[in-house]
Amino acid sequence: MSESDAPLLLAEGLTKYYGRQLGCRDVSFSFYEGEVLAVVGES
Repeated sequence: MSESDAPLLLAEGLTKYYGRQLGCRDVSFSFYEGEVLAVVGES
């Protein structure tokens, strides 16, 4: 993988708890130049 092919941001295996409540488990994502992301869901 060349440097220009590498993501600007790479996150792997993220888990988030709110107190004892699981928010998400084992989330992975990557962002590349020019991409746009929108997260839609309950607040």
